[in-house]
Amino acid sequence: MRFLRRAFAYLLNYLGFDLKRAVRKRYHIGEDFFSQDLGSHRVPLYRYAVEAAFSVDGMTSARVCEELFLRALTQPIDGNVVEIGVWKGRSAICLALGVLSSQNGRLICIDHFEGNRGKERSYFKSGETVSDIKSSFLSTARQFGFDKQLVLIDESSIGASEKIQDDSVRLLFIDGDHSLFGVTGDVLAYWDKLKVGGSILFDDFNVNSFPGVVEAVSVLLSHGCITKSVLIERLFVATKTADGDSEKCLWALRELHENARDLDAV
Repeated sequence: MRFLRRAFAYLLNYLGFDLKRAVRKRYHIGEDFFSQDLGSHRVPLYRYAVEAAFSVDGMTSARVCEELFLRALTQPIDGNVVEIGVWKGRSAICLALGVLSSQNGRLICIDHFEGNRGKERSYFKSGETVSDIKSSFLSTARQFGFDKQLVLIDESSIGASEKIQDDSVRLLFIDGDHSLFGVTGDVLAYWDKLKVGGSILFDDFNVNSFPGVVEAVSVLLSHGCITKSVLIERLFVATKTADGDSEKCLWALRELHENARDLDAV
């Protein structure tokens, strides 16, 4: 197999086809996509993104980090990338490096850094405060050079949605409150922000651990508002379409959202 790959590369070179140049031209990216200094050696940038991400605390796997980077890099429409739920910035690093390499939009990160309802303690090490977590994230942004391309909105996802223009987002990563109330609320608040053809990603798509995420996605799929693209571990990746019945879909999501709020109040 190695021999065949080398033979194919040799043939492309003989024919005068520069694969790196073709990819750079297709995605409007620089040479840094293919190599990046990392200590004493140079690695492909997607590997650099993953290694950089794992320098900070987080729950995102290496495979999911790689997918986030590549999605942010290769999304074919113009616009910003939005991440709901940041914590210390592991996934944000991958998204940010993809945004920087593509030179397509900015990264908008949304988090109040207080953790999800009922699970606040799991987000803090002994002695850490909300201010510590936020400072750690901002330090990470400076360390990896995306602080100038970053818009951080330090408040709830619903409140933050009012500061984002409709039809301005090319990739939406929902990784905040994983309850049914939280996920449906985020989809409803950001649906009009996401462009048709844009990517919508849901973290922790698992019916046993987070049934609310699965239920919200199922509503979107059943009404044809999104098409399933791929499921990578627990990352559900889909595309917003113009073909579905958006009005019925959003009505169903609102009903789920209201019912979930009523259950929380009991």
